[in-house]
Amino acid sequence: GMPLAVAHRQDLPLERVYGNLAVDLAVGMQAGSIQNPVTQSGRALESGRYAYTGSCAVCHGVNGDGKGSFGEALYPPATDLQGRDTQTKSDAQLFWIIKNGLSFLGMPGYASQYDDSQIWALVAYVRSLGTPTHQGAEIVPTPTTEQLAFADSQGDAAHRGAAVYFAEGCHTC
Repeated sequence: GMPLAVAHRQDLPLERVYGNLAVDLAVGMQAGSIQNPVTQSGRALESGRYAYTGSCAVCHGVNGDGKGSFGEALYPPATDLQGRDTQTKSDAQLFWIIKNGLSFLGMPGYASQYDDSQIWALVAYVRSLGTPTHQGAEIVPTPTTEQLAFADSQGDAAHRGAAVYFAEGCHTC
């Protein structure tokens, strides 16, 4: 389910500093120091991107900027994964956060949805969001009139496509 937004709305800089410190302390003690066993290979990044698009983009945004359709409505807002606060965390910390969540920030844990290798692929993908070449790279192309007409003419195939579109949550973006 979607995390609940907290009614508190004032975003005070000191609150943000203390919040980041609390996350670093809590996660740092739990996470350990394991390095990501998954390399930044094309396969790992593709697997991570697929999981990210299905589970994370709705809050953190397609490019990880924290501006997903639900992310800005939360308090605190969804984290900008491109930013320093995320990118300076260790692989072990990112893994722990994705696996276990941070309930006080509205971040769900994904241990029941993804196995450890998929979570490591997500860590690799989140790491890639901080690289200058990635930022803004995930542009969803607008279909042409001809492409839309072709899709509409495909009968059963178009219905199956629509079913997958809604079943996978694509409509939420």
